[in-house]
Amino acid sequence: MKLFLFLFVGLVMGPSFLEIGFPKFADPVASICANLFLLMAGLELSFKKMGRQLLPAAKLSVGAFLFPFLTGLIAAMIILRDTPLAGPESYIFIALALAVSALPVAIQILKDLKLYHTDLGRLIIATATLCDILAWVCFALILPAESLKSWFVTHLSLVFFFLGLALSDSPYPSERLREQLQRLNTWVFGPIFFISIGWKLNLWLNLDWSQVLLVFILASVSKWGGSYWTARQMGFSKQRSLLLGLTLNSRGAVEIIISNLALQQGLISEKIFATLVILAIATSLIPGPVTRLAKLRDE
Repeated sequence: MKLFLFLFVGLVMGPSFLEIGFPKFADPVASICANLFLLMAGLELSFKKMGRQLLPAAKLSVGAFLFPFLTGLIAAMIILRDTPLAGPESYIFIALALAVSALPVAIQILKDLKLYHTDLGRLIIATATLCDILAWVCFALILPAESLKSWFVTHLSLVFFFLGLALSDSPYPSERLREQLQRLNTWVFGPIFFISIGWKLNLWLNLDWSQVLLVFILASVSKWGGSYWTARQMGFSKQRSLLLGLTLNSRGAVEIIISNLALQQGLISEKIFATLVILAIATSLIPGPVTRLAKLRDE
């Protein structure tokens, strides 16, 4: 949630409010911070930590990832019809933006509910991790590239992410170095990157509330509904299925990051980017009501 505050700082400094020009020298610095932020995002994910929850997480992902993905394809065809961006890559990206889950937000919810170290908590974390990895793999495949050199340029940020993922279960970097990098990520890499995103975005010029409302409803209903239905089919109670759906519905920083990359590669417009930023923030604030379900943790 701290990252959203830095995003807001950027919005205040940029064309949305104070109209302070974005310094040109900051662009390469922001790019470096973005890549390092993605490296740390990859390090935080882990196949090993999924353990015996991998199979049930894969089953739950049918509802948590596939349902919102298919809904996103339909939404993209509606939003992008008769626009220059209408095309398979743009459709697929918007579908991915609806399908991701915010692992950090899910972890915080589970800690608040004292469910982090339970089987249910581990299942939610495993599912959110799987949704994120699936989204990044699909995103890597749809980014345009005309040659090996252009592929490397367009996929550089993803290279950092998958490098972090590859190292996540290895002894390198050491635990001490990871902790130091995490502090830098929290107070340097993340803040600089998110301030730069907000600084460049003219929110009022690109904000379409009807589009925001449509995407929010489709994204939330498909993510929550798909997760809830799948959890019920797996034998979870109504209360636990509700908790699963609400927790996995948050999208957070992950969606903003991949949306920013998609914007840079011309897969979406600034108008759609603004909509996805609002979606990421709104669905990350939803966990408030989830804390009222804390009494269910002993059921």
